[in-house]
Amino acid sequence: MSIPLEKLKEIGLREVVVNTHISLNRLQAIVEKNFEALPDRTTTIGLLKILRRECDVEIEDWLKEYEEFLKNGEQGDIGEKRDEPQNIEDSQNSNGIKIFFVVLALVIVVILALYLYFNPLSNIKSIAQTESTTQKQEEIIFENSDERLKELKELKENIVVTYEDNITKQEEVDEVEIVKEVIDKNITIEPKTRIWIGIVFLDNFEKRDFFVDSFLTLDLNRSQILYTGHGLFDIVEGNTTKSLNKQSTVRLHYDREKESVEEIDTTRYKELNRGMDW
Repeated sequence: MSIPLEKLKEIGLREVVVNTHISLNRLQAIVEKNFEALPDRTTTIGLLKILRRECDVEIEDWLKEYEEFLKNGEQGDIGEKRDEPQNIEDSQNSNGIKIFFVVLALVIVVILALYLYFNPLSNIKSIAQTESTTQKQEEIIFENSDERLKELKELKENIVVTYEDNITKQEEVDEVEIVKEVIDKNITIEPKTRIWIGIVFLDNFEKRDFFVDSFLTLDLNRSQILYTGHGLFDIVEGNTTKSLNKQSTVRLHYDREKESVEEIDTTRYKELNRGMDW
């Protein structure tokens, strides 16, 4: 029997993430009905189908609330612009400027030493002025160096943030690809009005039956036969839809090896079901 979506919290969302490959933030948004944090409608419904298949959860009520939310036009733009990475050349330019000022200071010191060596009787005032000038130049060098170091630190932080953002983007792309792959492989029965469906799994002849209002997704890992209360429904296989318009009951056979569903008659149904009508 299907369980409510809210029960996933008791199971443990991280365990559900491992089983379904749905990212934790998407899973939390689904369980908490935070519709604004969800992606487009196709991806969201795909995620719900994965949860129902892997965790056997009830999603019909959730889908009704989600469709109502979409009709009211409350879904905003969930995309956020990412900051563009700064040019790495800024780092190289910063290093170049720093080296330039250091070399300039060394040149000044060498020139001063040569001047004092060859002019020992120079005016003391001139020496004092030279020392003052040198001190100011060194202060400028160190101030510029501190500013450049600060810029390098900010550049490093921005690069780390950009790298993490790129990883997040790649995870979302992978998630969408997984959802698309699951949707393409799904086979669903979508009735035009409420329908009773009985299923017999041919590996152990286990029986299950459901009353379906919206859709029923088949377990593609097990061969099975289906018995329906009427024939007013669609069979959706990936991007292909086959419509049936019969008032009478219908019998179907899903062959795991062929990965397809076909309509069968009563005789074939009994052969597969060990002679039983249901």
